[in-house]
Amino acid sequence: MKKYNDDDLIAKNIIEKASYIFDGVFYSDFLDPGIQRKISTTLDKMKVDHIFFGGYEDAERKILITGINNDDEKVPPIDLLLIENANGLTHRDILGSLLSTGIKRNVLGDIIVDEKNAYVFAKSNFSGYIDSNLEKIKSKYPVIRILRPGEVSLPEKRVAKKVFVISSTRLDNVISKVCSISRNESSALIKKGLVKLNHEVIEKPTVAVTENTLISIRGHGRYLISCMNGLTNKGNHKVEIQKYL
Repeated sequence: MKKYNDDDLIAKNIIEKASYIFDGVFYSDFLDPGIQRKISTTLDKMKVDHIFFGGYEDAERKILITGINNDDEKVPPIDLLLIENANGLTHRDILGSLLSTGIKRNVLGDIIVDEKNAYVFAKSNFSGYIDSNLEKIKSKYPVIRILRPGEVSLPEKRVAKKVFVISSTRLDNVISKVCSISRNESSALIKKGLVKLNHEVIEKPTVAVTENTLISIRGHGRYLISCMNGLTNKGNHKVEIQKYL
């Protein structure tokens, strides 16, 4: 019997739902890029026309849409929640408070935070619920405006850059360095399926990390290996890493 991981099961379930709808439009929940790739590959083989949309051009998390013809003018069910008075808050603060209202991660798209506000893409049928139930984020009392995507300009995603010197490019070693945890702790995170490389779950600590790899670590954030600057005189690797804030 074939063994499926969580992402495979999500993709398989959505493909089955989308393929059963012959008349009308199908909208999925928000999906990360790894699941999008799995679904798109299968739907291409099935010759099912589809698109992904996340509310703006550079979105990572997107919904799958099938059943829309070129002459359709249906508006995807996505709202942009502008959360004002978010200065000093992080992506993790915003997401944690949203999930504490009882909603699931799959009804939320990208979350972008700048110095003053946060911008959250959400499925439209949950916008009112979020507005009514999100009373506090840490010490902040947010003001929420429910907008349509495109009504306001979005800020660039914020990152913090840092250069590390690491003895090897093994995944467990890289995570240990950037998260300031022990090698055993980083290895345990990987083996528990809590680490993704380029949105794919990786469970082998020995996997080598390369330039332009995106590492997502549940509970620790996301890191992009933006540049590998060769070796030091002692043979260690010089690596520039961007942490998404």
